[in-house]
Amino acid sequence: MPKRRRKEVELVVIYTAPSEVAAVMIRGLLECQGIPVMVRSFQIPWYDDIGTIMAGAWGEILVPEKYAQKGRRIIKEYLKSVQHKDD
Repeated sequence: MPKRRRKEVELVVIYTAPSEVAAVMIRGLLECQGIPVMVRSFQIPWYDDIGTIMAGAWGEILVPEKYAQKGRRIIKEYLKSVQHKDD
């Protein structure tokens, strides 16, 4: 039986999350739109917020390159709508 080759997918950062809450919300928003998402945290176990302090953010949202433009557009529209509600 021949071995199956894994298809490598290039992931790109489309959003830098200031907090874990923001990362989870954005991940859910993108997943609801059918976009595969990976959340990469800058946190270091046992060192509390040192990763956030050093990186200036909590983590990153990554998606396959073919979804990057759509994902950025969705995030931009969402953040714009949230900002208008706060005004």
